[in-house]
Amino acid sequence: MGGHLRPGAGWPFRVGVVQKTAATTAFRGKTWRSRYEIAEHELRPVLKVPSPELVSGRRVLVYDDVYTEGLTLRAVASSLRDAGAVEVSEIVLAREPYKRTQ
Repeated sequence: MGGHLRPGAGWPFRVGVVQKTAATTAFRGKTWRSRYEIAEHELRPVLKVPSPELVSGRRVLVYDDVYTEGLTLRAVASSLRDAGAVEVSEIVLAREPYKRTQ
């Protein structure tokens, strides 16, 4: 988030920068189209950045445990950009295996 890291310098890591303010329908067991609709019309409107000054004018790296199809990241990134982040990237621990749909 700006500048070069010095040896021993820590990354500015924060939890709770984006908060979900209401319950939404679970993605599990839903078709891709249904998950897309949930992400766009239920999830995106209830994601809030309570302290926009933490991200305004900054490049933000989002840490996630599993990447499935990017719908949640897309909603989170939109919230961060709306709060002033200039760039949003993601790092994940695992990717769900590819599933061929017919």
